[in-house]
Amino acid sequence: MTVQHHIPDETLLSYAAGDLDDATSLVVAVHLALCPACREAIDVASDIGGMMLEDLAPVAMSGDALAHVLARTETAAAGERPVPMTTSQSSSPAASFVFPEPLRSRIGGDLDNVKWRRIGPGVQQFVLPCADGASQARLLKIAGGQGVPEHGHTGEEFTLVLAGGFSDGSLAFARGDVEWADPDVVHRPVADDGDGCVCLAVTSGPLQFFDIIGKIAQRVIGI
Repeated sequence: MTVQHHIPDETLLSYAAGDLDDATSLVVAVHLALCPACREAIDVASDIGGMMLEDLAPVAMSGDALAHVLARTETAAAGERPVPMTTSQSSSPAASFVFPEPLRSRIGGDLDNVKWRRIGPGVQQFVLPCADGASQARLLKIAGGQGVPEHGHTGEEFTLVLAGGFSDGSLAFARGDVEWADPDVVHRPVADDGDGCVCLAVTSGPLQFFDIIGKIAQRVIGI
């Protein structure tokens, strides 16, 4: 498996710095588990950050600095937010698993443990719990040859393929690939024939649908 479509560099840097919301951190962490190239990029960014810290002059700490650090640690643990992984910490999942870590832990199992909900012809979803409401994460299971209605975006959208694949215009996406879209993108991804695809989709704003089916689904489901 060779990943062809990656997380944008700016998002990777924000992830390495710990600046992303919970859902976006999750999709980046899962992509890293499947993409050696991006894991290497994260390692390089971490090394550069470490060298920059070494060059900084020491600064006196306040008396309650330790208490603040401990409080932030407890908050992060409660939210189970994914943390940046280095090459040594992450690896490709075993062939028997569809979901790599940390998604498997978030779900509490693998593909067979997902309680799907039908949201349209040939499309099912499962909304993942997230520690904050900045972005929304959901699993999508799309039957072969089916797709979501054509839509635009009010924020960013990351769609990571976990099984099977889909096409969007002239582009093809397979396991480990990520399609990134922003408010300038209007598209209609379609699952590959056969077994279709399973994806992890993260959105930072509501989608914009243009046909009646999409608008009804958005009103009922809140996608």
